[in-house]
Amino acid sequence: MDRHSSILQIKGIGKKIAEKLNKASIETVEDLLYTLPYRYDDGSDFRNFSHPDFEKPATYAVRLVEKKPRRYLKKGLSMQSYGISDGTRDATMTFFNMPFLDKSLIVGKDYYIFGKPKLFRNRLDFSTPKIFDESKRKEALAITPIYPLVSGIGQKAMAKYIGEALSQVDMPSVVPAYLRTRYGLLPEKEALAKLHAPKDLEEGKNALQSLIFSEFLCFQLALGRFHQNRSEDGFSMKKTHLAEEILSELPFQLTEGQEQAWKDIQRDMASEMRMERLVQGDVGSGKTVIAFLAMAICVASGHQALFMAPTEILAKQHYEEAFDLFMPHGMRVELLTGSTKESKKKTIRDNFESGICDIIIGTHALFNEDLKSDRIGLTITDEQHRFGVMQREALQEKQTKSDRLIMTATPIPRSLGIVMYGNTKISSIRTMPKGRKAVETTVVDEAGLKNSYDFMESFLKSGQQIYVVCPLIEENPDFPLHAAETVYEYFSKDRFKDYSVALIHGQLSAEEKNKIMDAFQKNDVQILISTTVIEVGVNVINANLLFVYDADRFGLATLHQLRGRVGRGDQKAYCILHSDNKNLKSRQRLGIMEKSNDGFYIAEEDMKLRGGGDFFGTRQSGTVSFRVGDLFENMDIMRYAKVEADAILQGGHLNEREEPELLRAVEEYETRTLGI
Repeated sequence: MDRHSSILQIKGIGKKIAEKLNKASIETVEDLLYTLPYRYDDGSDFRNFSHPDFEKPATYAVRLVEKKPRRYLKKGLSMQSYGISDGTRDATMTFFNMPFLDKSLIVGKDYYIFGKPKLFRNRLDFSTPKIFDESKRKEALAITPIYPLVSGIGQKAMAKYIGEALSQVDMPSVVPAYLRTRYGLLPEKEALAKLHAPKDLEEGKNALQSLIFSEFLCFQLALGRFHQNRSEDGFSMKKTHLAEEILSELPFQLTEGQEQAWKDIQRDMASEMRMERLVQGDVGSGKTVIAFLAMAICVASGHQALFMAPTEILAKQHYEEAFDLFMPHGMRVELLTGSTKESKKKTIRDNFESGICDIIIGTHALFNEDLKSDRIGLTITDEQHRFGVMQREALQEKQTKSDRLIMTATPIPRSLGIVMYGNTKISSIRTMPKGRKAVETTVVDEAGLKNSYDFMESFLKSGQQIYVVCPLIEENPDFPLHAAETVYEYFSKDRFKDYSVALIHGQLSAEEKNKIMDAFQKNDVQILISTTVIEVGVNVINANLLFVYDADRFGLATLHQLRGRVGRGDQKAYCILHSDNKNLKSRQRLGIMEKSNDGFYIAEEDMKLRGGGDFFGTRQSGTVSFRVGDLFENMDIMRYAKVEADAILQGGHLNEREEPELLRAVEEYETRTLGI
């Protein structure tokens, strides 16, 4: 059995289990093996009640001293409490809707519990801890991997299937032996085995670093292969009259930062060398208008442009703006997305190839479609951290001499920019348009929810709209967090039942999402509950309050992007970040959001706080997505991977004779990350 074999070949997995795994995009043995733990329950961290750990769960040896009568809080919800002691102090365990425990737990018997206490009336209270009797001592003190939820499959079953897969799979090593020796790395199969069942956290950390290096090496080799095939020669595009006409018609003046970026782009496009420029600017700093002006130069100089946005909603928004701006000047613009009808797609392709169409604005469909033209002079990727880097490179392959402009609202540290973009030049727009107001940001805990809801209601009564963001779509027993579906039920049927409430998330079709966003845009919906699908580019001027549940679970880059959805008009805007996490670092991170609206400052402070990062912490969203590694957390590994990839490519060693397994892995990586 190899990595690409169906999960049906794994012992214990039949059709019904396979169907459940398939719904979580786990179809092959490799998919299963790379379903990595998002954290570990470290049962070896042994504590007593005199020195409890309030920040994270730990193991305690206790004796059950009292069973309290079961209480019924409301219909369908019962609570059981038990008195426990470890000889140093008394405490309480509380469970909900688990009546069977009364029969299985015996007063006077010794147990191990794994959990995180809270102080309640000066007494330790453990809410729903894991509980083991003496016969399960080995299991209680073990390090247990905790996997992302797959509906209908428990944690123990998941660990069992992964163990079976590891025992059966044939997995040759990808990273060359000399590099494994140089950096003390493990072969991929051994690393996966130790990551899924580490003896201690240090072993798990070392295994993870081996897998990260392997992934980053493939990434840098794939990126390098694109660059090797690309010409340094470009098109000289100097005709600025259309751009100047458009600029004179704008109802505002460019800011100092926009002016500088615009000068940089004009100089690059006029050159005989191919432009490679990244424009980074805060949310609302005006990057899009600079991109539109660049497209005007491109078209006036006899070329065509491709503009790729990360979502259909944003692509449509850009298309409507571009249509209004360009059509009066005779520039022809088309919209091409995944939901465009086949007949329309063919017409667009034909018109682009024949030169009838000057500009196509679209989504991933731009590199999936067979767009052909030797006249492509400019490719633009907007909010590029939402694309796989390989997708960005594939768009450029439509015409290797074309100029490239990348735009991001997530400031990128210079050291990271060099690793990710090589010799790409960077323009930073640090000034905001005149009149743009700061968003007033407040952090609230669970106790502050009632006041927050009251404030939200007063906001709705003024005729304005609200975004509400949740970290999960549906409830997950492994994550005690607010789920969008549950919040939607509560808001629409109870707390805000007098208002129109809608739910939007990534599992909906593009058509469904567009319909909901259109209703929100027209104020037919007053409260939009969502996951981070609203993070990028959505523009509803009447929505000036953002409420984020469990904000500590999001990266600061994502929170800042989300906050950029409000305050886009003349009204005062507010952001309420909910978090009941008492962890000092979490509070510090959210404090940065309260303190500043400057995305550059936020990114720098976030980097300082995250430092080397927690290898087994919750993965941050809002950065370039890798299967194993994290771009910010593992920047040092990425640097080493780039050095080694450059040496392999420059020496011509990536071939079937010298490094056949590495070559296959790179080709598979390119295919997987391009989605083709």
